[in-house]
Amino acid sequence: MHDIEPIDTKMDVGVRGRLDRRHQARQAYAFVPHGARQPDGARRYRGPAVPPARVRCPNNPVSMRAPHSVPTTSCTPGTPCGCGRTITLDDSDYPDLRMPFQHGTLAWEASYHRRVGIESVFADLKKNRLGVHRGFFRGFGIRRYTLLAVFTLAALNILNLHDWATRREVLDSWGRFLGEPEPERRHRRRRRSTHSATRHATSLAATGPGR
Repeated sequence: MHDIEPIDTKMDVGVRGRLDRRHQARQAYAFVPHGARQPDGARRYRGPAVPPARVRCPNNPVSMRAPHSVPTTSCTPGTPCGCGRTITLDDSDYPDLRMPFQHGTLAWEASYHRRVGIESVFADLKKNRLGVHRGFFRGFGIRRYTLLAVFTLAALNILNLHDWATRREVLDSWGRFLGEPEPERRHRRRRRSTHSATRHATSLAATGPGR
């Protein structure tokens, strides 16, 4: 197995795109779940050449019937390989290596960035926008707490929508529901870019005053 350089947020765009393509290409060779999880926690995984095959393996004649657009492995004919195997793993087997999405793929990246979004929501609830803390809700029963949490999240969404509309100088959805008038837009004077000002100063220095 070839080791692929790990993904870093500070990578160059070109390097990151090349790594994304390599991770996407390697996804076809991974073992994927085969059936539902058993009551005892065990789960079966099938190799990439098990029907429906995702690769063409010389040791698995059925997989070689796939079109040539499917990647072909470099397995040696007659030498045992794991492409056509089906294995069973428990929850305690390699828990740090198994995940719903293959590491580095676009699906994994989309799922990973959910963490950033939910942490932003938690920060807004606790400190940035609201003051939800221990003892903020008082009552008994999970239903009562669930209902209060729904109202709190709805209020947070209204505040976020209001801020979004305020930055764009438009009426928010709540104001539109109440029939409030549209806010007057202010004409903002565009600032002259630093690049243009520097180029103008350089031109004046080169030509001299009065020319």
